[in-house]
Amino acid sequence: MHSPIIRRIDVDGIARSGDLYETFAALSSGTVDYLSALRPHQTEVWHVFSVQVAVLAIEHAGLTSAPTKAEEWCKILHALTPTWPDGEPWQIVVEDLSRPALLQPAIPHVDIRKDLVADTPDQLDVLVSGRNHEIKSRAIGDPRDDDWLFALLTLQTSEGSMGAGTKAVSRINGGYASRTTMRFVPPGGMSASFLRDVYVLLRTRSASPPPSTPVILWAEPWTGTPDVSFRADELDPLYVEICRRVRLLDAGDGIRAQRTSPARSALVSSENGVAGCPWTPIVLSDKGNKSFSPGPVHDYRVPAALLDRVRTLRPLLAEVHPGDPPGGEIRIQGLRRGQGATERLDVYRVPMPGGDAVAAMALLDVAMPKQAAAYARAWTIARTALMSARQGAPDRIRFDDAASSTWADEAQGVFAEQVELTICEDPGLTPEAVRQQAAEIARVTFRNRVATLPGASTPRGLATTARSDGMLEGMLHKYLKGVTDEQ
Repeated sequence: MHSPIIRRIDVDGIARSGDLYETFAALSSGTVDYLSALRPHQTEVWHVFSVQVAVLAIEHAGLTSAPTKAEEWCKILHALTPTWPDGEPWQIVVEDLSRPALLQPAIPHVDIRKDLVADTPDQLDVLVSGRNHEIKSRAIGDPRDDDWLFALLTLQTSEGSMGAGTKAVSRINGGYASRTTMRFVPPGGMSASFLRDVYVLLRTRSASPPPSTPVILWAEPWTGTPDVSFRADELDPLYVEICRRVRLLDAGDGIRAQRTSPARSALVSSENGVAGCPWTPIVLSDKGNKSFSPGPVHDYRVPAALLDRVRTLRPLLAEVHPGDPPGGEIRIQGLRRGQGATERLDVYRVPMPGGDAVAAMALLDVAMPKQAAAYARAWTIARTALMSARQGAPDRIRFDDAASSTWADEAQGVFAEQVELTICEDPGLTPEAVRQQAAEIARVTFRNRVATLPGASTPRGLATTARSDGMLEGMLHKYLKGVTDEQ
């Protein structure tokens, strides 16, 4: 990492590159806008990694602020791995496989296999397309070293189980789950986010010091057997783990990734992904808490649930803290994975209200559940009218009818995709205005859905639709006046 392999665009718009230490120095100096080679699904992974490593190195060195010179970063990063004074754990390729490399464990010679796991970075990455058309394998035709770095980082810190001999990272709740991050993102580029999270963690950790445990886990011996492993609840919450015993090699004409013998146990184990991570939202349940993982729902219901303090333990860095600037957003991001496939990248952005950040968060905490409840009630009304239409507008709806309930529920996603939660100080965004928006979405969803019923355009179908539409408008009339079910 002593060569300028990491490409970036600075806030002045100029493209530059630097080694790992120069990149940390630029981040600390506040000059980085973004890294050029980062792909969308890798941005949060890099952010988390860079902040974890920075905080651990600054604390270990006894500093109170982030250094702004590359030489200082080289010194404090190497001090995190004193067993390797030549800095092998911070080099992307180390020829001696018995020594660790960046995000790569030391590999005994007997464990090395001759076949390659990847000859391009996107083969190493977590993205998988079942039919190889949505995300092409070998899509990076002329990979650079930072392409390899970010693919390796994404694999090692966010991957799940991909069959026998592969283990998931400890911060997800199961082999096919995905790592989700949730944080407050201040206005500005990558440096602004980096510095904000670094200083929030430095302040909070100084008030409650974590246990003294290994943190740079790829520098620890790992044979892939149960006798060498860690428990997440016994580690510093900022530990940086890896989940694959893989090594990058210099093949002469570029980097290649080489397999090793499979791991029979994970390097770090946790209970349902609960590991104290300051970016991970925890879903609260009487059956046991677990880290959140993207599911089939991809609409307003996800941020509404994750910002609901009753249902979710919000991570430290999704809270606002003294000194946070006005504006910004709450950002939630995660890949939805399936068996042998990557289905989509979920990104949710909830703009923060203007003004003081602490007051803005208090406003969001009050307004978000109310808005979500208003839209949920409007959907219930639309669903009731849809079931009526599907059953021929009877005098009494059969709510236990599976066919009509399934048919109605198929429209819920269409309804939800039209909802946009906006928490701001706009005086026009009153509870009445929110109900008006929700009612209009309910009308549009209902009318588009009933138009697909067999015989919808026949006289009988039109009459059925008219009766159910009348029911819809009657319920919406009470809804718009703020009349609750109890009233």
